[in-house]
Amino acid sequence: MTLARLKLRTGHPADAIEAARRSLELRSHNPEALVVLSQAHQARGNFPEAESAAEQAISQRPDHSSGHERLGHVLFRQGRYERTVRHWSRVVQLAPDNPLGHYNLASALFQLGRLEDALTSYRQAVQILPSPTAYSGMGTVYFFTGRHTEAIAMFERAIGLAPDDPRVWRNLADVQRWIPGMKGTSAESFDRAIDLLRQRISTDSEDPEHWADLALCLSKRGRTSESLDAMRRALAIAPTNINCLACAITVYEVAGDRDRSLEYLEIVLRAGYGKVELERDPELEDLRREPKARSLLMQVEMQDVESKTKSMGEATDARE
Repeated sequence: MTLARLKLRTGHPADAIEAARRSLELRSHNPEALVVLSQAHQARGNFPEAESAAEQAISQRPDHSSGHERLGHVLFRQGRYERTVRHWSRVVQLAPDNPLGHYNLASALFQLGRLEDALTSYRQAVQILPSPTAYSGMGTVYFFTGRHTEAIAMFERAIGLAPDDPRVWRNLADVQRWIPGMKGTSAESFDRAIDLLRQRISTDSEDPEHWADLALCLSKRGRTSESLDAMRRALAIAPTNINCLACAITVYEVAGDRDRSLEYLEIVLRAGYGKVELERDPELEDLRREPKARSLLMQVEMQDVESKTKSMGEATDARE
């Protein structure tokens, strides 16, 4: 188990799978080994195997939070947010004093457009234990609701707790980018994120989301060629990772490749990715004016209405 975790942490998921399977051979009832096995499969972009291992972990220990938490991550990375919410809500029920469950749940609620519910969950996480993840999540909600001053305050709190977290620096830079007079400060924040991401990639070169985050930061610093190289690397490692696919929309839009940007927009929307960022990100304002983009977003809106109507009907039938 220790070897599996070490191999996974240092960017060798295939070796981690081998070690986790050996652990399971030695003791078949081993839900924690199944959790690590799921993580390793996901790191290789193999979501069916990752989901299967997480489900086995739940079946072996249904009243423990770790299996539900792991399955939630697998589902989240595929854009299956309704199921993600069910499992991460179960985590909160089983471990109400664990802040991780609350801010994971908040991130799924955010993707479903339930922004006030997401804020509530982030605040519950902070009440239990202030963390950079929860503060950064709150900052993201504030950013996409136009509350830029509050967003910056949250990201600065997050950086105070985790000064070496590249994603928080990237988020802060994104907000600063849209505030008059802060262009230079934004560039400095992006550069800090780029340096930190390169450090992480030097340790784990197979993490697709590090490459995708790097591509985003480079694109917004005008380093287009490097950005596209990083984006291609992310998608080569994990071609179905919905977060990486969503990053590709912005990377290609900033690079001036509208056709590729629209292509990835269609892919992520059909895969179930949340609309909040796509509808509100100022970076994608011009893209949203495209007739094809408007049509795609409208189709998703209609599907959401149909889904809610169906759910209300099922609830009425159940009461009757």
